[in-house]
Amino acid sequence: QVPLVGVNQGRLGFLTDLTLENMQDSMAAMLDGKFVTEQRLLLSVLYLSDYSKAFWDHPTHLIHTWSLSVEEHFYLIWPFVVLAISRYCPRHALRIFLLAFVAATAWRMADLEIWDNLKQTYYRFDTRLSGLILGAAVAVMPWRPGPRTASALGLASLAALAWSFATLDRTSEESLMLPALLVDVAAAGLVLSVSAPHATRLARLLSWRPIVYIGVISYPLYLWHYL
Repeated sequence: QVPLVGVNQGRLGFLTDLTLENMQDSMAAMLDGKFVTEQRLLLSVLYLSDYSKAFWDHPTHLIHTWSLSVEEHFYLIWPFVVLAISRYCPRHALRIFLLAFVAATAWRMADLEIWDNLKQTYYRFDTRLSGLILGAAVAVMPWRPGPRTASALGLASLAALAWSFATLDRTSEESLMLPALLVDVAAAGLVLSVSAPHATRLARLLSWRPIVYIGVISYPLYLWHYL
């Protein structure tokens, strides 16, 4: 046995129960823990935490990086999609994006129904594509609403988003079904409303400096809500 001298509240004590084998086991556990920590950090750095969180529940301390991974995968793939469409079928870009949105939404719902695993469906890139694709469809859409339509569309979209925020439970499987579709469509409607040629009252409200400031610090707020 290896006697170790410890200090506790000014008193010396001898820890005689720690054997050399115990020390080796402790050191091995520390090294294993460091290796696991580095692995989890690497998953975040390589933008793989969406799938690692979905299937292995890691990382835990950098959980917020799952959404960054989803966005990074989209930004890596989407430029090639846009280039291909602009070269081979530019006139059908909106139709293709809308069909892709429907397919992505159906895939998310089917995945949840088949595997019945909320975590696996919630965090993955391939099941989170729908909103990003719909945003791309809005960007290429030539139509923009007139003043009255923009006002009505904006208010309806804002009401739908507020209702979703107040009532939906994101820990339930139901939240990824029709409610998620409602959120996607409402967000797209709100973007269409505020991008109308004539500024509506809602657009002016969202341009109010305090609300713009919230948008500026939105990512730190996102980090804070995961703490």
